[in-house]
Amino acid sequence: MANRIISTDDIIISRGGIRWNQLTNFEKGNIVTPPANAWDSTGGAGLVSILTTKAAALAGTYGAQIGIPADTLSRYGILNKTSNETKITVQFLFDPNTLTMADGDSFQSMVAVSPGTNLVAFRLGLIKNGPDYKLGAAYFTDAGAAQSFNNVTLVDGKNLIRAEWVASSAPGADDGTFETFLDGVSQQAFSGIDNDTHNITSLQFGVILGLDVGTGGIGEAIDFDNVSWINTII
Repeated sequence: MANRIISTDDIIISRGGIRWNQLTNFEKGNIVTPPANAWDSTGGAGLVSILTTKAAALAGTYGAQIGIPADTLSRYGILNKTSNETKITVQFLFDPNTLTMADGDSFQSMVAVSPGTNLVAFRLGLIKNGPDYKLGAAYFTDAGAAQSFNNVTLVDGKNLIRAEWVASSAPGADDGTFETFLDGVSQQAFSGIDNDTHNITSLQFGVILGLDVGTGGIGEAIDFDNVSWINTII
């Protein structure tokens, strides 16, 4: 599939030699009316906590702040210019920002949405393991089974996260793939996946599902920046 370059006032389409389909860097500042803060749209019950601030910047002047005031509500930004993608690379900067989490607590922080009965193609999550923040990852098969990766340690600061996903080429081919990267280094890769019924129609970033009681607190947040995708593997 050829790259469909999408351009709006808030989107940069070329960086680091890659012509992204969409790369939003939040540099317009704090826009509080939909589409909020350079997201295509927003979701969840705690939308007032989705902001663009200088404090959240991980590159440039502004970044996306997803507030987590210990209320367990979902709140997330959405990129929905994807169009039944069967191959995708997603990349973003992420900072757990010293978020209060108990040992073993976790939540889904990035979800690739698939239509039909299998609603998720793959997901990434933030996990607390002792003193460390961890990146969790899972892909889903046609049967709806989640196959999880080993968790990868994140710094309590700027992390460059990338996920590359490919749907199986045909029923029975079982040649789908999924791989994650941290700061440009491959962490785990899977092949031979039966996922031909999946395609990706939108991408969600923030607090999507699974927030535990006690995670977060007044004034606490996680930060995203340079959120991007391209309908190929890079």
